[in-house]
Amino acid sequence: MRISKTLTFMLIWGLVFPQSLLSKEKEEKEKDAFAEMLEWQKQFEVQRQRQQMEAYMRGVMPEEGSAKYGLRCIVPESYPSVPYTVCPKDPADANPAMRGEIRRIKQMAERAMEDYETQGNVASENIDSGMQGTRHAGCLNEELERLKRDVLDSRLKRLDDLLGKLDDDHEKFLRKNQKNEQSIKDAYNQMYLGKGIDYKARFQKASCKNIYPADEFQKMTTGKGLEGILDTTADNRKNSETFLRDSRSIKQDIKNSINRAAQKAGNMGLLEFKNGEFGSDFKIGSDIVKTSSFNDGIVDLQSRVKEYFGKVDRQLQSVLDHKGTDAGIYNALMGKGDDLGSRENLEQSFQAWKNYREQKCFYDTFQGGKSTIDKALDSLNIIDRRTTQTIRSTEAVNLSNYIKNILKNEGMGIAAKANKIQKYLDNNPKLKVYKVVLGSGFRGKDPSHQWTADELVNSIKNECFARMGEKTYGSKAGQSLKSAINKVTQIKNSIKRKQDNFQKEFANELAAKVLTCQQTTTGEAEIKRSCNAKSMVVEGDFCFRHANNCAKDTESCLGNLQKQFDRDKLTLQNRIKEHNESLRTLAQSQYNLYKQLRKITEIEAGALQGQFSQANFEPPKGLDIKLPKEQDSMKDLEGLKEKLGLGIIDPQEFKKEMETKLGELRNSIKKQNDLAYKQAKDYVDKTIASFSQAKTKWEQIYAQCKAADDFFKQAETATGENENPPVPLCDASNKFDKSIAESSHQYIGIAKTLEGSGILENTEVGLVEKPGSIKNISQVERELAHLKTKIVELENRDYTKKDKDDDGNTITVNNTASEIERAIQTSCEAINNIDGYDLTCSGLQTRSDLIRKIEGQLQGDTDKVFKELADNENKDKVCPNQDSGQRFGGDNKFQTPPFNTQDSGSWWKRALGF
Repeated sequence: MRISKTLTFMLIWGLVFPQSLLSKEKEEKEKDAFAEMLEWQKQFEVQRQRQQMEAYMRGVMPEEGSAKYGLRCIVPESYPSVPYTVCPKDPADANPAMRGEIRRIKQMAERAMEDYETQGNVASENIDSGMQGTRHAGCLNEELERLKRDVLDSRLKRLDDLLGKLDDDHEKFLRKNQKNEQSIKDAYNQMYLGKGIDYKARFQKASCKNIYPADEFQKMTTGKGLEGILDTTADNRKNSETFLRDSRSIKQDIKNSINRAAQKAGNMGLLEFKNGEFGSDFKIGSDIVKTSSFNDGIVDLQSRVKEYFGKVDRQLQSVLDHKGTDAGIYNALMGKGDDLGSRENLEQSFQAWKNYREQKCFYDTFQGGKSTIDKALDSLNIIDRRTTQTIRSTEAVNLSNYIKNILKNEGMGIAAKANKIQKYLDNNPKLKVYKVVLGSGFRGKDPSHQWTADELVNSIKNECFARMGEKTYGSKAGQSLKSAINKVTQIKNSIKRKQDNFQKEFANELAAKVLTCQQTTTGEAEIKRSCNAKSMVVEGDFCFRHANNCAKDTESCLGNLQKQFDRDKLTLQNRIKEHNESLRTLAQSQYNLYKQLRKITEIEAGALQGQFSQANFEPPKGLDIKLPKEQDSMKDLEGLKEKLGLGIIDPQEFKKEMETKLGELRNSIKKQNDLAYKQAKDYVDKTIASFSQAKTKWEQIYAQCKAADDFFKQAETATGENENPPVPLCDASNKFDKSIAESSHQYIGIAKTLEGSGILENTEVGLVEKPGSIKNISQVERELAHLKTKIVELENRDYTKKDKDDDGNTITVNNTASEIERAIQTSCEAINNIDGYDLTCSGLQTRSDLIRKIEGQLQGDTDKVFKELADNENKDKVCPNQDSGQRFGGDNKFQTPPFNTQDSGSWWKRALGF
């Protein structure tokens, strides 16, 4: 049964002012009936409200239990609705009989509000000791963070640690292998790439200079390294090996070929060689006939033969009538004309010419020549001494014919003819009786002198020989026939000797050209030739000695380079194999760790999914990692596998794949963590929201009970029952006096007093609604209290970690101070989010710094309040006169509620433990 508002008011008013409720007459008349009804109703109401109070107390103190998801907090299992209480919404409905319960509920609500307001974000300091008996949001928030940090994030940390170990192991491997890897790159670059390398100094020895200039070797290495030289000179080395292997047989083949060619030249003859083409259409056993050195030798020899005969030609023309009388011997000696016999038998041609000239001289002794001599011989006869008659006998005729035949023999010289006739007559002395009379003087004889045949022939011979020595009788003016014959004899003998030595001279000339590389048989300097692949092939300007030297130089320079290159290649292959094996060992070790981590992750993921129903784990596809394989190439080592037959493992490629797979796994774990965290956070948020709902309910209860209690206090004040006299804010003349206010309260204290009085609600000052007002102080107070707890936690927590200095050394860094400074910065920014606060948060390092900031702003706001209260427009509202119709205490003075003036300005200090 609910007492009406009017009746309740009447009851309260009657209790406070009974003499004004009814006149004594009426009171006396209705006293019994009314008193009985009132007493019954009062008892009934008190009993009913007490029962409700008990039910309410049971309802607002729900049973507690453990939080979900492993959060080590005690939370209410449920939050009932606030039942109807003895603190009604309308203070006039309050039952004065329940005033004690109303005040206890008010105090309970105030403590609950203080708990939710001040301690709502603070967790127990003994959280690690087990379950804590608190329903506060701070526990749930910190446990939520612990869940994220120690349970969820630790899973990611293991992956991050593995990535860190992966990095560390790779760094150790790279440092350990750095020298070997650099030597691999340097050797490979030198052998196959040639980037930034000067090779010229390597090819300064004589054998290399005889092949190519150092600059030429350098060009071969461009983009190819030493392999470029070996590739470019592959034919050189192949031909040099072949030549040195077959050099003896090549040289013997050349000698045989030269001898065969010389034999052909000898058979051909000097004059035919001079006039004709030697040709190469004969088998000589080798390709020497294709070389320019062989053919140049023939051309040079033929040129010298022609030069020799040019000299002979000039000599012959100086003593012979080469176009007239002496044309025969001239053509014979010069190999001209069609008389092959004269070219084939030089001696016969010479004798024929000599005999012809002597015979002509013989006939030219007498005027008439041959006919005169023939007549003289025809006159051979015998003079009979008895009768002195000339007798012409048969013997005389035969003797005459015999001598004629001898004289006309062109194959016999005049001396030989005279000797033969003399010998014939000596053998036939009787023929000497035959004589001839010339009838003219000859050789100092009388014209009548009788000449025997031998005497006459020898006299003519001697006369001819005498004439042959005369210059006037030669073929050329100023040349005697005798000197001409002598000169031609010398020339003939010279040609004969040259003919006899021609085959040998031919062989020597070709040997000089083809074997010893001389320009001529006189031993002139060797022709300068380049040393290349063709130099060692029997073709072109081939020369054996040059080819042999070229082959030796090629082997000394390039052959040794090839051998060294092959050794270096084998060494490089072994280094790469060692590198690959080391990296495979590292990769296998890391892969084993990776597999173990995957298994642990799968077990944890299943357990986490079992606890958090919404946190499904979706492992990424293709988590298997392939162990590193040899690459065709890597950085700075292009074409590696092609060159060496094996590749080199790039540690960065394998590391990249490991990091990719771990990253994918991390993403899956992170996704599951996020789902688990969201599920836990949703629970915490909902639970904390329930705290807020409960706080709101407590605030409603407090407001209703406070209103009822204040209603009773006002009634008591009206009767002078206030135990705490008010502190005036106005002077004796009813004027606002700031000095009086300041003497009683600090800035923040007076502000709180003004707000608590409610006097400003109808003023224009509006402190409650202004920025920085007391209405927001509770929020600031909560934030500062939370900061205090946070700082204590940070000071107790180990915020040291391992790091690297600039030199790569491991050092220990303590970040506690920076973490505290960050917490202060965060709190400052949170306060700025409260309506009306605008603090400068930079440079704050301690709590005192932040407090001074807050105090300064609140003091500034209070100054504004005093200024507005002191001006003419507002002061009467604070200190109204009697005519205003407003009453705020005795003597029309503004009264403050009970307030401890000693602590008025230090509430925030108490909150922070100062």
